[in-house]
Amino acid sequence: MINESTYIEKINELTFLKNELVSSEFLLNWLEKNRQLYNLTKYNNSCTHRTSPFPCFCYEKKADCQFITIYKKFKIIEDYSKYNEISKLLCEEYKKLKNNKNALTNWLNINFDFAINNLCSFDNYDGERKMRRSFINGKNHILDEYEYIIIYVNLILFKYNYEFKKIFNNLFFQEKFLPKKLYEYRESLENFE
Repeated sequence: MINESTYIEKINELTFLKNELVSSEFLLNWLEKNRQLYNLTKYNNSCTHRTSPFPCFCYEKKADCQFITIYKKFKIIEDYSKYNEISKLLCEEYKKLKNNKNALTNWLNINFDFAINNLCSFDNYDGERKMRRSFINGKNHILDEYEYIIIYVNLILFKYNYEFKKIFNNLFFQEKFLPKKLYEYRESLENFE
C-alpha cells in the first residue's frame, strides 16, 4: 500500500504553481516521473470501489483520488505532444501539395477526423496558447467554500498543432474545399443541439 504522504508530495509539486503559467515540458516530465504511481493507483484508490456509476465529487478528496484526478487532467499534454509530431508531418505535406487542388482535397479528406476530433481545442487556445486546468482541493471549513487550484499551461511547445489546425480551418471552413462534408458537419452540429 502506498503511503498518503507520497500522493501529497506529488500533488504539492504542482499546487505550488497555482495561478502560474507552467511549461508543457515541466508537465510532460511530471507525468513521466509519476506514471508508475498513476498506474498502480488508477484502479485501486479510495474511490475505486464505490457503487455509484458517477465520478467522485467528494468535497474532501483523499490524496490518492486527488492525484488521479490531477494526473488525468494533465494527461492531455501527452496527447498534444503526440499530435504535434503528426501535425508537423502534415504541415510539411501541405507545403508540397498546396498548389495541387485535387491532392489538397484528398489530403483534407484523409486528415478530417484528426483535425476535427483530436485538435478541436486548439482553436480555443490559439490567441494566448495556454490552457487552464482547475481542481477542487477540498472544502475550507472556516469559510465554508471550496478551495480551487488553478494552473495555467503554456502550449507554445505544440506550435505545429496550431499551424496544422489553422491550415485545415482555412481550407475547410473558409475556402470550403469539401462543401459536402462541410454541410454534413454543420448538420451534425445542429442535430446535436
